[in-house]
Amino acid sequence: MAAGTRPFEAHDLMSTAVAVLASPVPDLPRDVPRRLRAVIDKALARTADARFASAAELGVALSTAAASPWRRLFGSPSRR
Repeated sequence: MAAGTRPFEAHDLMSTAVAVLASPVPDLPRDVPRRLRAVIDKALARTADARFASAAELGVALSTAAASPWRRLFGSPSRR
């Protein structure tokens, strides 16, 4: 949970489902890295055309978002 809280809180399961379908997705806190916020926003898009086409595409986006500048410059550390 990137935000540290649930995005939709309600008293029961049905109310939560209605909130998920009808309420806008709350913004993530600014301390969540910008790249990760972008991936999460796309994954939660309301229309299918705006979301990732596959879980593999989502995985690539998450891996890219998680990669630090150090790793991009010098590669992953070798395992011993």
